[in-house]
Amino acid sequence: MNGRSQSSATDFEILISTLRAEGHEQAARKLDELLHEVAWTSSSEMVGELGLEVVRFQRGNPRVSPELQELLHRCLKQIKRVWPGIENAPGI
Repeated sequence: MNGRSQSSATDFEILISTLRAEGHEQAARKLDELLHEVAWTSSSEMVGELGLEVVRFQRGNPRVSPELQELLHRCLKQIKRVWPGIENAPGI
């Protein structure tokens, strides 16, 4: 795994932990499942699915701390490197 991939994975691990700490267990569980339990055919497929979950969570307008908001922004920035138009994906 290269440095960028490790950084991305670390950001998502921190995001999952922070979601749990702030009471967003369902979102944390879904991201954890996508990151650790699904066998992906490609890394871009995994990033896309993680991105859809992040966008769904944000669209739900939850109350989040500034720290969690920053983590969501940072993860979404990484996702957009692979899927630039993720917020406009149909069905979310």
